Amino acid sequence: MFQIVGQQAGIPAPAEAPKALVRLVGNILDPIGRLFSWQPPLSRERVHYVYDRCVRVDATKARRELNWQPRSVAETLTEIVQELQKTV
Repeated sequence: MFQIVGQQAGIPAPAEAPKALVRLVGNILDPIGRLFSWQPPLSRERVHYVYDRCVRVDATKARRELNWQPRSVAETLTEIVQELQKTV
């Protein structure tokens, strides 16, 4: 996603942190956050959401009842960037 947006906006995509490092930081910050009643920017739950959670949606009803035609992620992100650039 960041690569597509970066290309359209003419800016470099942010570098991705190694997955092992992100998991380590989440595992360290989670108990510290609980100990100090602090909401860390990264926790085990957030790491799980980013790397392990997979959500699948059945769009059959939307296609049938609303005549919805899905677009690719690239098309959608490109259009969003173009629209945002018009407002700047």
